[in-house]
Amino acid sequence: MDLEHPSITRTMKTGYPVKKLPVTVCANESCEAPIYPGQHVWHKGSDRYCNLKCMHESMYETK
Repeated sequence: MDLEHPSITRTMKTGYPVKKLPVTVCANESCEAPIYPGQHVWHKGSDRYCNLKCMHESMYETK
């Protein structure tokens, strides 16, 4: 383990981990929740959804 890595050093000094920035947002227009690195997501093509409910709503939305 590299103890000189900036995120490890900051955690050791402050006790707080570095905040992760979102990679993208949910493709469902009514949700648009941020999706963070390491979070489980659902894919349809290049679209990413935060959960299966959002994917279903986006695919089968009533007009």
